[in-house]
Amino acid sequence: MTALRSAEKFVADFHGEGQRMGLDELRSVEDVLVAVLPLIRRSRNSFCPINRFAPELLVYIFQHTLDDPASYLTRSVRAPLKVYLYGDTMDEYVQRMLDSDGARIKELHIHSTTDAWSYLTAFPAPSLEHLTLHVRTPQLVTRDGGLVPAQMPSTSGRSAQTALFQDNTPHLKVLSLHSASYLPRNHFPSLTHLCLRAPSLRRGGAAHLLGFPDVAWTLSDLQAFLVDCPVLEELILAEIAAQIRSDDEALPTVPLTRLRRFALGNTPTELLVWFARHIEMPGDVAIRIFGPAPHSASRLAQILPHLPLPHEPHIMLLEDSESYFADPILTVSIASASSGIQIHFVLYRDDTRWDSSVWRLFPFADIHELHVRPRRYLHVFTDIASLIERLPLLSTLVCGYAPENQNMLGTILARLSPSPERPAMHCPALKTLHVFIGSSGEMLSNVVDFAAARADVGYPLRRVIIEQDPDIHDEWHGTSEFHDKVLRIREQVESIEVRAYDGIAPRVDWPAVCTSGTHKYWPDW
Repeated sequence: MTALRSAEKFVADFHGEGQRMGLDELRSVEDVLVAVLPLIRRSRNSFCPINRFAPELLVYIFQHTLDDPASYLTRSVRAPLKVYLYGDTMDEYVQRMLDSDGARIKELHIHSTTDAWSYLTAFPAPSLEHLTLHVRTPQLVTRDGGLVPAQMPSTSGRSAQTALFQDNTPHLKVLSLHSASYLPRNHFPSLTHLCLRAPSLRRGGAAHLLGFPDVAWTLSDLQAFLVDCPVLEELILAEIAAQIRSDDEALPTVPLTRLRRFALGNTPTELLVWFARHIEMPGDVAIRIFGPAPHSASRLAQILPHLPLPHEPHIMLLEDSESYFADPILTVSIASASSGIQIHFVLYRDDTRWDSSVWRLFPFADIHELHVRPRRYLHVFTDIASLIERLPLLSTLVCGYAPENQNMLGTILARLSPSPERPAMHCPALKTLHVFIGSSGEMLSNVVDFAAARADVGYPLRRVIIEQDPDIHDEWHGTSEFHDKVLRIREQVESIEVRAYDGIAPRVDWPAVCTSGTHKYWPDW
């Protein structure tokens, strides 16, 4: 009580004298108050159980406290739990935690083999919203002079009827299931995001000799699972090794009327086609196809007719990867105001070349903005000239530059220039040209000639943006040759801007459904 009376007297005295105190005195008072606050808080906390604090504060306080989990569970009874479980054995603490606090778990990630499921998912989880189940391929062990599976997965399809969490997961929204041997019964009425990855159990060769199946569940099991996902917004199917049986084609389609994102990848072409034919999607869904399949441009033609391509797309991106150590990848993205499709295409065979036979599969008639980002192989695997011919409404062209693709910009500008051999002008609506020319004086000359040629025949550009290698930007600006070329462009256009390249590619205005990255299989476009 003496301390309390002293504090009250201090407040009263300060109220009367504070305005007459000097700056140094006020700073001294502040230092005293700052020093005493931790003492007050420690004293107060000794009388105040920590579980009276807000859940957000409890999560922050205990996120780094791993030495005494039991104490954490007791003292944070109001905080939701995020739990990671690895391994195949259940120790006493984990069992007690699941039994006593399973109802508090909001996010759960389990990495195990099939043996562990009966007890790792046997408790009710009414608060669970995010679940990852990573069922590892059964381990091979040496026995009787050979390799045998430590655990053999079920091949009967009965795994599709296995219940999780006593079918008590009313709030589960996100499920990421990595398993070729396990497909649970679907009692997830709130599920909005589903990622299913099911690589073959026979990968690696040894398992194949033991007669393992590719996948222990069937497409019929998967179809039944998806039918019970009425509010699904995102579906990712990756590395699916399921077999198409004779009666699978007759299975009814699955109506996913709320689907916003659909990703397919690392899956044989025939399965990609099956999924495209048997999943009914709304017209404004965003689609991503990735991985080494389909293996050729001709196989891609089997898939696209069954997918809802964007209606009246207006923007397109064409780019390739620059890795020296992996197969190059071509990325083609097109989008409308509300949807889009992106294809990551592995470039490792001659028949992966994208020419007019592939471009005609896409609805390019309304594209008015094209971004081209060449790195190492774009000029080898794409017929850019035949693409340009299919873009009658193109008004904005953004083109990068790379030494290995130094002819790409020249090829594009030549195709867009007037020619006696072509009575009609390609892309007559072109008004904006945004190019990165590196340190190439020849590329700058090409831009000068292009702007003049378009203006001479009545199709002038309005705006030109030129980005240069920053190492030579200042040096070029001091030369008369550079100023002469810029002046010649300025005479043909309404606006010209020359600047050093800052390493950031011009932004592409994708619809929100394409840019909201939710998963490693659905990154931002």
